[in-house]
Amino acid sequence: MIPVLIACLRSTSIAEDYNKSDKQQEEARRLSCLILNNLSIPNENKAVMALGDSAADLLALLTRIVEDARPESYLCIICIYNLSFLDDAADFILHFRPTSAQQQHFSPSRHRHTGSRTIHSSNPSGGHDSPMTDGSTLIRVLERVVLTYAPFLQSEKKSVESETVRYTVGILANLCVKSEDRLDIIIQTDLPRFVVQILRTTCKPVNRWTSKSLEEFSMELLSNMSKYSSGRNCLGKLDTFQAMMPIVGMRGIHAYRARLIQSALEGIHDGKTNETQNDQQSRGINTL
Repeated sequence: MIPVLIACLRSTSIAEDYNKSDKQQEEARRLSCLILNNLSIPNENKAVMALGDSAADLLALLTRIVEDARPESYLCIICIYNLSFLDDAADFILHFRPTSAQQQHFSPSRHRHTGSRTIHSSNPSGGHDSPMTDGSTLIRVLERVVLTYAPFLQSEKKSVESETVRYTVGILANLCVKSEDRLDIIIQTDLPRFVVQILRTTCKPVNRWTSKSLEEFSMELLSNMSKYSSGRNCLGKLDTFQAMMPIVGMRGIHAYRARLIQSALEGIHDGKTNETQNDQQSRGINTL
């Protein structure tokens, strides 16, 4: 308990040093993020970090570092990923938006994403109004970061950007495990389309989709989505049934998940196939 409280207090020190470019302060930020990351692993620490008195300030800080594309951003994402295993914290994470005071404290002038802007919200952190209407919410920040970093996935070398994308997909998979209401927020973003596209275009063989790889996280997310009606409708529109075809003939957990996803989507897929055939026939196209 004490180390977690110290970590929460330490987050204030990170914020105070945030605008300094000195190498020592950058190293202090990196080490502090490493400590927070390590502290977020034990289950007994997650509740204090995600639900304690300093939770909102901590998550606002992590969000700002990610949005500013700092070198420590992937550590912040992994920290959020660790916290997302706590089901009681899922709604807080998914609806999180920094308050205006928190945003001003973290100096928006250092914002690095081209074309993005921070929207100062008067709503309190953790409110349950839709997080989709405010560009400063964590889910919107994650969406922008993933789409911005997508080109880095073309390289086989690990990078801050590719690791940030990988663990962001892991966060999404965790957040929608037990709630369709949470999933309904995620499917309003462009992230499901992005994840399906990852599985369509990956050059990595299925037998190399290791635990916690981007592909494994993607399959986990799609599998969780397929449990719910809104998720199935979303996956159907993205033609996920066909995207699973190269995987179902393989062995292992990925093929098992692919078959489950296809089974959940069969009715939607059959309906789309019939609609396509009827449309082709109505236009005089021979489908045989």
